[in-house]
Amino acid sequence: MNSFSVVFILSIICFATSIPQSYASIINTAESFDKIGDYEAAASEYRRILYHFPEADSFGNIRGTLSNMLIKCSKYNEALEIIRTINIDTMNDSLKQKCLMQQALILILTGQHNNAIDLIQKTKTEQHQLLGFCYIELNNWDRAKEEFTECFRTDTIALKTYNKWLQENKPPHFKNPKAAKMLSIFVPGLGQVYNGNYADGINAAAVNFGSGYATVQSLLSTQFVDAGLLGMLFYRFYKGNISNAVAQTDRANTLILNNYRIKYIHCIKTIMQ
Repeated sequence: MNSFSVVFILSIICFATSIPQSYASIINTAESFDKIGDYEAAASEYRRILYHFPEADSFGNIRGTLSNMLIKCSKYNEALEIIRTINIDTMNDSLKQKCLMQQALILILTGQHNNAIDLIQKTKTEQHQLLGFCYIELNNWDRAKEEFTECFRTDTIALKTYNKWLQENKPPHFKNPKAAKMLSIFVPGLGQVYNGNYADGINAAAVNFGSGYATVQSLLSTQFVDAGLLGMLFYRFYKGNISNAVAQTDRANTLILNNYRIKYIHCIKTIMQ
């Protein structure tokens, strides 16, 4: 094959690949990627539609779907910019409301719950549901109950299921860090036992009482240098026992809180399915 033929064939290939696929073909490809969970690939296909068929986005629906894909792959800033452009371009009140809800969702996903509350209160649809999720994250159980009760107001079965779950799953009672601290001050290791860490409690008690006993024995034997060294060691163990008890209480409370949040959110999602 001569060089002219090779150049001719390569030119044909380049020309063929430069021809855009049909709108329906790209949409089908994008939806296929979405179904298998490849959201970045799906987003790329929707970008192709915007490039080759900008007229298809006259109502912002393609950009809206693209922003959903970007949210799913955690590209929140890019999704937010697209949503804002839709909100500016459209005169459709329903679409503006949808844009506001998407912005609120991004704020929730990025931990900006108070900002999400301010934004959601401006919307007319689904606000009770999203406000409820915000109040769960803020540990405001009473407000969360108010919002979800209003959300399920027209669905008797859902409301009954929700109220039953609340009766069976009361808000958590937390351990008191001050109580753990005081117990550890009076009896080393008792703060750890209060938190349910019995092995740590026994270890703290043994180390503190052992080092304390050795310090006293050195003093009684007039071995003051040994007593000083052992006293410093005892003081270190004693202070560590107190701070450790408080830290364990904080970790235990965080675990209790996170477990309750997970159960609460799972309940709501199950009811809404």
